[in-house]
Amino acid sequence: MAAKKTNAKFAALQRRYHFLLRQAGVTEDQKEAMLGQYFVTSSSELTVTQLGDVCDGLQKLADAKKEVPLSTRRLRSQVLDLLTQIGVYKTSSDWSSVNNYLMNKRIAGKLLPAMDETELKALIRKLKMIAGHLNEEQKELDRKSKEN
Repeated sequence: MAAKKTNAKFAALQRRYHFLLRQAGVTEDQKEAMLGQYFVTSSSELTVTQLGDVCDGLQKLADAKKEVPLSTRRLRSQVLDLLTQIGVYKTSSDWSSVNNYLMNKRIAGKLLPAMDETELKALIRKLKMIAGHLNEEQKELDRKSKEN
């Protein structure tokens, strides 16, 4: 009996998952990045708990698609500026590299539209540290090349 409940719950979550993918307008690259967190390529390979977590994230993403406050848009713009400095975001069609970078648990673990203002501010601090570290490394390389 427990297997039937689990199968029914999984089927319901699968339906919710596909509905939310459409509602949030998730691209194939974004979908792969989300599933890649769990080292799977298909939602059918997830456990019930994992699929529930993915659906919760998709719900936040779908909610974020609605009217976005100006302050949030400005924070997202700062993130993209920093990603450009770091070399992750090179062109406006380069979203797969941005998504893959942000989905890394050490960076954000989420897609940009799914982040609230607190998460965006924390991400900006982290990206500024990374950009500063990269600038220091570049200056050191420039100094060494001038010495030689």
